Amino acid sequence: MLALTGCQSSGHDRVAETATQLNALCVRAEAVKADAISVSAALNDLVARADVDPEPAFESFHKSAKTLAKSYQAFESRLAVARTDADKMFAEWNRNWAAIEDEDLKEKSYERRKQLTKAMANALAAMQPVAQDAKNYVSATNDLVTYLDQDLTSASIRSTASRAKSHAKSARSIGEKVDDAVETTSEAARHFETSGSPAPKR
Repeated sequence: MLALTGCQSSGHDRVAETATQLNALCVRAEAVKADAISVSAALNDLVARADVDPEPAFESFHKSAKTLAKSYQAFESRLAVARTDADKMFAEWNRNWAAIEDEDLKEKSYERRKQLTKAMANALAAMQPVAQDAKNYVSATNDLVTYLDQDLTSASIRSTASRAKSHAKSARSIGEKVDDAVETTSEAARHFETSGSPAPKR
């Protein structure tokens, strides 16, 4: 009986922790959105200052690029942890489900697991486009930093003007995908939250 109680406690703790993981993933995604916008703004400012002391503007762009890279890495790490922890939680759920003898309770547990599995799948599917677009955006940003670090002449900076426009478009796209993903993931998190749990901090 003691062993069973411990198992039940561990199981429901994992369910509640999944909500925490999903809410934390939303926070990381929103940070990527904000930093992508900051990078775009810094690049536009640099282009605008191509002929008037561009070095401070480049330093600002470079700093924004580093911040974005860190945000992306934190987001990717959190996404991986959410996947791994969800797999562990559902594996434990399957073991506990198999141990239930009451057919009615077993059916209820099956349906609940099915609901949560769908919620988690929806959240991870919504976050995947954010991860891919953010990865590409970070790569493109790093290329621009390397290019301009080598040649910060007016001609070189002006040659990036078209890229600055596409960068701004990409940042807006990432922001829209983050908004959609956060809405889906926040909804998924509510399925895992324990009644009476404090609202997640944003």
